[in-house]
Amino acid sequence: MRHFIFRCTSKGLNVQGSFEEDEPPKEGAAPRAVTCLACGLFHFVDPVTCKLLADRDD
Repeated sequence: MRHFIFRCTSKGLNVQGSFEEDEPPKEGAAPRAVTCLACGLFHFVDPVTCKLLADRDD
């Protein structure tokens, strides 16, 4: 299991998330929905960088 920390966009709190697999996915992998323990909503996370899609600088 891979764990990571992200900032909840609703509450502004740091939250721990996790992915079931042990190995990092390959570049271009589809975003994953992670249930936020702070607000109870889903946040979409890039499984390669473990950053929220809302935080991307595109």
